[in-house]
Amino acid sequence: MTPPPIAPSRRSRVFRDPVHGDITFPRGPFQHLLEQVIDTELFQRLRGIRQTAVMNLVFHGAEHSRFAHSMGAAHVAGLMLESAAQNSGFEISVREREETILAALLHDVGHGPFSHSLEEIIGPAFAHERMSVRILTSPGSEICRLLSDYDPALPDRLRAFIEYASPGTGGRRHWTHQIVSSQLDADRLDYLARDALMAGIRTHTFDLGRLVRSLVVIDEDLVVDARAQDIVEAFLLALDQMYGTAYYHKTVRAASLLLEATIRRALDLARDDPTGAWRDQLFAVRGGRKDAFYALLTEGDRIALDDFVRLDEAYVMSLFSQWRDAPDPTLSELVSAQRTRRFPKMVRLPIETKAFSSAEWITAANEAAAIFKHRFPDRDPRYYVHFDEPERLSYKRYSPGGGAEPIRLTAAGGTARPIESDPRSIANNLSNRLYVPRLFVPEQIRDEVERKLGTSPGPA
Repeated sequence: MTPPPIAPSRRSRVFRDPVHGDITFPRGPFQHLLEQVIDTELFQRLRGIRQTAVMNLVFHGAEHSRFAHSMGAAHVAGLMLESAAQNSGFEISVREREETILAALLHDVGHGPFSHSLEEIIGPAFAHERMSVRILTSPGSEICRLLSDYDPALPDRLRAFIEYASPGTGGRRHWTHQIVSSQLDADRLDYLARDALMAGIRTHTFDLGRLVRSLVVIDEDLVVDARAQDIVEAFLLALDQMYGTAYYHKTVRAASLLLEATIRRALDLARDDPTGAWRDQLFAVRGGRKDAFYALLTEGDRIALDDFVRLDEAYVMSLFSQWRDAPDPTLSELVSAQRTRRFPKMVRLPIETKAFSSAEWITAANEAAAIFKHRFPDRDPRYYVHFDEPERLSYKRYSPGGGAEPIRLTAAGGTARPIESDPRSIANNLSNRLYVPRLFVPEQIRDEVERKLGTSPGPA
């Protein structure tokens, strides 16, 4: 007797994740769409783009990719959606659930190699958000095709999660959009927990599970139960500390500056040579196609998707391997320094006793450039002397009628209030801009620069 056929498994699709454990998607048409989107070349390329750019050169465990982060963000978005709806006593629609998870999954699909470092090189011509929108909505995008086959209106609805109307402009965001992009969104919740874990930083933590379980919806806004205010503040403090400890770590910034100088030198050589010889040598035609990285550097987010899909960090590092033997000594030196961690050194200033003004920083940078030019007359100091001034706000304060959307807490009478309305809230202390100016120079001239500036060497 022939046994009956085995029924297809209805077990949820499971992805193992080091931060969240099992990430599961119930079997069905939507799970099939997710897997199809994940398996596209446009999304798979995120495996080759590190979440934290060059931070792994300092925190060696931070090798995780934007692919892993995107999967985590989609998982957290789903948890936030279910929790907020359940706590608010209403059912979410199938469409709302699918759109929110997809938007979180695809929020970073437009990132290029080395992410924000690359955007600093290209400037306003490239923004990963605009690139993400192109990938979601362009007829030439495989992701757009899959989304449109599932629901013709889906690409434009996902666009709204990225190109939302800001408060004060007459538009109003749906609370599900706040799950994907806000000051307390799935993106931040995942990358903060993931980056700290992978970098081995165990002090900057917060209770992600309790925070998610405390979400409610009030007047179409995502709100946190006031009893979890301490968890929100732990999250904000951990985020602020991660910038000081890791993202703006002096050696991480030095590594990023060296990477940018290397790429900028190659680009300058290629663009400034009217014969085209440097471009042909540094960005050679491959298989009859122009170099995809050169296209990205010069065309920004107007680059053809067929070229963009080829680009990850391995592609760029393959160029670096060739540039190491370039006849231009500056480019060769920069590549060699990057591959052997010979980063520029921070000029040690007595910050305990003196705060430099903006004008003083510019003067110091000019004096360092003059010292470098005197010592190395055949080199351009633009690629070796760097005045770095990263800045950010850990929390953007709410301003009635405009400005940033606040993190909201529940209040009496079923209403919500901005977290900073509590004068004791740590959010009020974190709403001052974090500004970390530094001067980086080659190690060979650091002592001379410090003597010229009248500083005393402190800790390296």
